[in-house]
Amino acid sequence: MEEKSSKRKRKWLILLGAGITAFCLLAAFAMVYLDSIITKAVNHYGPKLTKTDVRIEDVRVSLLTGEAKLKDFYLGNPGGFRSAQAMMAESIIIRIDEKSLAESTVIIDTIEITGPEITYEKVLDTDNFKVILKNIKKATGLGKKNSDPARDKKILIRNFIVRGGKVHLAKSSLGGNTVSTDLPDFHYRNGSKKGKPPSEAFGEIFEALYGQVKGPVVTAALDQSARDIGNGTTRGFKSLVSSIWGPSTTKAEKTAASSNQASLSQSSAAGDP
Repeated sequence: MEEKSSKRKRKWLILLGAGITAFCLLAAFAMVYLDSIITKAVNHYGPKLTKTDVRIEDVRVSLLTGEAKLKDFYLGNPGGFRSAQAMMAESIIIRIDEKSLAESTVIIDTIEITGPEITYEKVLDTDNFKVILKNIKKATGLGKKNSDPARDKKILIRNFIVRGGKVHLAKSSLGGNTVSTDLPDFHYRNGSKKGKPPSEAFGEIFEALYGQVKGPVVTAALDQSARDIGNGTTRGFKSLVSSIWGPSTTKAEKTAASSNQASLSQSSAAGDP
């Protein structure tokens, strides 16, 4: 009896060990699979969507939480804009429903960006975010049937969160300066249950971000900062004038002083032998 019991235990231990090994192999495969999907989506399809330079340096995936962390995200500017980039972020957290990876619609529960540095550049009657959004909306070709099954997948983004962001305004009237303000934290919730082509899905959240960047709170703060720069320039000019004429000299006093000086000069000339 003891021998049979011992054999049974060894059998279960072997099965358990095989199961753990299989799980580890599956987990390793899944992590590599997720890494490659996200890296390809950002570095390959990102530029096609935005018509700008888009890249990430690294992706770390946690199989236990279904969470991916994108490191050093970079979104470049379209042609015609002087700023080096439209947005940079040290990290972006993406929470994915792992079960949906095998389905026709990949469900992204949350995309969370923390501490993005946004450069909002205005040129004439347009701006860099407006042009990028227009490019994304034009990129409908990514939704067409293709020999690559990954390109036929649809995406459902349920939540888009941005925290601790900064907006830097750049435009020619600032004379090469930029003004900055905080971007209010916001949470975009998608009530739809249907997936969309990548261009549409990411276009929606980019449009939500653009709405916050050009929203009344940010616009008012940036306009005030721009006025402060203008006032500072005016004060600097007045300070220069004061250093020449004296801090309390009025225009009338300057005119009178000039006249008196001229009279004294004439009197001196007349009294010379």
